[in-house]
Amino acid sequence: ITDDALQKLLCLDLSPSSKTEYGLDIRDSAVQWINDIEQDKKYSRWSYSLMDLLRPTFPGMLRNIKRNLYSLVIICDPSKKESIPLLKLIESFYVHSAPLRIGLVFNINPADEVTGLQDAGVAMLNVFNYIGEIKKPHEALAFLTEVS
Repeated sequence: ITDDALQKLLCLDLSPSSKTEYGLDIRDSAVQWINDIEQDKKYSRWSYSLMDLLRPTFPGMLRNIKRNLYSLVIICDPSKKESIPLLKLIESFYVHSAPLRIGLVFNINPADEVTGLQDAGVAMLNVFNYIGEIKKPHEALAFLTEVS
């Protein structure tokens, strides 16, 4: 580590007071849900009972309960290189039936005059919406991970 890099590392402010926290209302229509644990047939064999939360399990393990108890919402621009690992991670959560309701919020150019011809993020959102309508949202997510 060079002296300059070490100086920069030592000057970082890692105190909790410097963090900016955001809140997202998951009932908002901006969240596009990939799955719904309470309605999807994929989770039909899971128990509805919340009493399963009291059963012993390995530390950190989420219980397979057929309720939308845990939600994971990712905010990303699908056209950016940094979003690829996040999209692949949430796809693996879906494929491996993690007990998470998975949602996406696309952080793209909000201007109405911008189309998919000018902005790749808008184009990917349009394709995601189209595939989600004619097929299923998880297939639209699979398309996004294959394209990226």
